[in-house]
Amino acid sequence: VRRVRETAVNVRDELDTQEHVLDDIDSGMTRAQMRLENVVKKTSRLLDSASDRKKIICIVVLVIILIVLIMFVVQ
Repeated sequence: VRRVRETAVNVRDELDTQEHVLDDIDSGMTRAQMRLENVVKKTSRLLDSASDRKKIICIVVLVIILIVLIMFVVQ
């Protein structure tokens, strides 16, 4: 019975630790999402006022940034 209790306590402690880690990750993802939304809004405004060539350059740069962000999140 004692071993089962110790195991249960260890499992509970690990779950608490994992919950904190997940909360931190969730907070980070929320901040990243808000920043990305702001960038999208600003980029949209920029593209509305830019010429076709500038639009293409902006799209290419944004795609590169998006790829870098995805690689950063995946790691």
